Amino acid sequence: MTRLRYDAVAPLLASGDTALVQMARRDLLGEQIPAGSLAGLPSARRVIARQQPDGRWRYSGGNPQIRSRAAYDQLETYRQLAVLVCKYGLDRQHSAVAAAAAFLASFQTEAGDYRGIYGRQYTPNYSAAITELLLRAGYEGSAQVETTMRWLLAMRQNDGGWAIPTRTLGLPMKTMLSSREALEPDRSCPSSHLVTGIVLRALAAHRHYRHSPGTRRAADLLKSQFFCRDTYPDQARAIVLAGLLLPLLVDRPAIGA
Repeated sequence: MTRLRYDAVAPLLASGDTALVQMARRDLLGEQIPAGSLAGLPSARRVIARQQPDGRWRYSGGNPQIRSRAAYDQLETYRQLAVLVCKYGLDRQHSAVAAAAAFLASFQTEAGDYRGIYGRQYTPNYSAAITELLLRAGYEGSAQVETTMRWLLAMRQNDGGWAIPTRTLGLPMKTMLSSREALEPDRSCPSSHLVTGIVLRALAAHRHYRHSPGTRRAADLLKSQFFCRDTYPDQARAIVLAGLLLPLLVDRPAIGA
């Protein structure tokens, strides 16, 4: 691997932020950091203190004409779970993570996807994003994760990527959220760079699926679209996608390796 011209590790380790330093040691230097060791930080404790008894975090505000209170809380729980897992390195052994996973499971369909954030519509992006967090929290092999992984692979567009189904039908967000029926995607339409990248992050976090032909095909598709506009309005500006593909290519190498 090409050595970086600027080694960012030293400034990160000198930042004085305990969580940032620990995560840099884990992710960039490959050091073993005990899971849950950051749970006692005041900032982590404040996040955990806001969790409700059923595992949810409550969303502040919201518009009932857009989505239900439960759906807003699903969104906020996903966000706060990301903080606990990605910022503080907590996993399923911590009660807050376990409770959040159980609350999110209440929105999972038998097919494996999560509903509510887009009303009754499929959400390959949020379903994958939630699953990536669960994988990083140690839920690989669980029915909650494996069912979603199979669903994601079954929901691909013909080109091998993913898109929000209602977007392939040319429907606006208002129709997406208000429709009383789940709308099937037009599989012949091109995939979305944004959604494909999000799904790839979940696939890359899974020890088996990261090496599957379907994952590689989607990664090649995404790589071919560097600096191109997304087909759909959710991400119209040109985007750099290398960061989304990196987990498919390496296993947390040390800087300069």
